[in-house]
Amino acid sequence: MLYYTKIYIFAYRNLLTKHFLTMLSTIIWLIGLILAIKAALEIWKLNGDTFKKIVFVVLVLICSWVGLAVYYLFARDKMAQWVK
Repeated sequence: MLYYTKIYIFAYRNLLTKHFLTMLSTIIWLIGLILAIKAALEIWKLNGDTFKKIVFVVLVLICSWVGLAVYYLFARDKMAQWVK
């Protein structure tokens, strides 16, 4: 009887862990999506060549977290010069 109780507790704990990780990954994905949309809108509002803006928006969106990190840490201040 005790053996089956341990199995049920382990299975329940494992199920909670899977749900928690799924929820956490969904939250991280939503944060990335919101930041990507914000970066794309910031790039799009700059004055400059439309083709260059499209290229930069696509690069930020395709590169996901790496593209967002590069944009927010390095390229954000220089982007206005690059799209002219």
